[in-house]
Order: sequence, then C-alpha cells, then structure tokens
Amino acid sequence: MAHEQTPYRIGLCSDASSRTESRDFVDAVRMALDEATLSGAIDRIAELEILEVSGPRVSDIVHAWRTLVHDRGVLAAIGPHTADAAQSVAPEANAIGVPTLSATATLQFAGEYCYSLGAASGTEEAALLAQLAAHVGSRIAVLRADTFSACECIEQLRVHASERGLHLVGETTL
Repeated sequence: MAHEQTPYRIGLCSDASSRTESRDFVDAVRMALDEATLSGAIDRIAELEILEVSGPRVSDIVHAWRTLVHDRGVLAAIGPHTADAAQSVAPEANAIGVPTLSATATLQFAGEYCYSLGAASGTEEAALLAQLAAHVGSRIAVLRADTFSACECIEQLRVHASERGLHLVGETTL
C-alpha cells in the first residue's frame, strides 16, 4: 500500500458582501485546486479551511485571516479581498512567509508573499485617462469619490499625467 500524503491546507478568508458571491468564489477555488491536482501541478489534494466573515469591520476580517494562518496552520491563504483588510494583513503575510492571494484593488497589498489576482487597481485606468486627456489638452481636473481606491487612482493619474506633460489643475471630492 502506497504512503498517503497529508493534504495541503489552504485557508479561504471569505469576506464577500453577498453569500451567493461567496459560494460562487468558493466553488471556483475548489475547481481550480481539483484541476491542479488532476493535472499534476500539485502533488496531492488540497483541502480548504473556510472562514466566512459577516459585516464590514476590517478588524473582524483580519482576525479571520490570523485564525486561518496561526490557529489552523494553513500553508497559504486566499483573501481577504477588501482593500483595507488586505492592506492590513500584507506586512504580517510577508513577515511570516505565508503566501496570500487577494482580488483587492489596492497597490498597498504588496510584497514577496502577497499576490494580487488582478482586480482593477487604478493603474490601468489612470494610464488610459492620461493618454486620452493628452489628446485634447494639457490641463485636467478631477472629480472623485472620497475612498481609498480613488486616492490611489489619483496618485497613479498624477504620475501618468506628468509623464505626458499634463497638469492637474483641480481636484474635488464628492
């Protein structure tokens, strides 16, 4: 009888706003892990340790991530996905070496062990806006939401605008 290997344990910090969205995401992760096992990309099955977080409090989401990592001993974590929570766990993920994947839209989720799954970051949008604005003039003004993501997008817009000789002459928050 062949020696059976212990499954990989992957943590899933589900901080989705709707339970339907959460179930769909969990199903997609399970399908991806099953495919990775069947194709030989990983050498054993992977089990999901799932913690669903109710409510928008960042501290609750960070606590769930820490529970998965420290108490349940997962090899890697998926989530959190909200920008503030992902930004909050990034330094710890990098410090203790736990690969963490997130579909966040913040540039602050960065480091050797932080992997963004490609949610809009504002970088692409800012580059496109600057390129379009450069075709019609040299000055731009911005009306934006008062959110963390909007602030990051504006910072990227400043960089791209400067590269194209544009001047940001006004910025107003909704």
